[in-house]
Amino acid sequence: ETLTKNHAMRQSLCDAHQRGVAIYAECGGLMYLGTSLKDQNGNTHEMTGIFAGESRMEGRLKRFGYCQATAQPDTVLAARGETLRGHEFHYSDFHADIPCAFQFEKQRDGVTLQRWQGGYQRGNTLASYLHVHFYQRPEMLKHWLERGRAL
Repeated sequence: ETLTKNHAMRQSLCDAHQRGVAIYAECGGLMYLGTSLKDQNGNTHEMTGIFAGESRMEGRLKRFGYCQATAQPDTVLAARGETLRGHEFHYSDFHADIPCAFQFEKQRDGVTLQRWQGGYQRGNTLASYLHVHFYQRPEMLKHWLERGRAL
């Protein structure tokens, strides 16, 4: 409810997105950039609407652990085909009928345990559940800054 009522913040993010500011959001940021958020009581809360999709809180952990994400198109953080590593830890799922920005993979001892798609990019705005560690590849920050300077 608090996020929904913060009209100034929601409008500020939408305006920045429309201007092409390079926006990157992780986890709860993805949820905030969607159209709405459905809580565990079934109440729907309006979010920014930058991505046409709904976050739905679940009663259990949806994903947990380290994984890697391969960019499908060029993104704010990585060019197409580049891989980012990080972790996911969330109790919600994002439901959308828009193309995903990443192909995710969870491996252990060189064996792929799970594959899924996720993350979304629209213009210069990128969001996913993945928490990345920027030190793994400093080029990610350079890529992000270059996207921001391209305005």
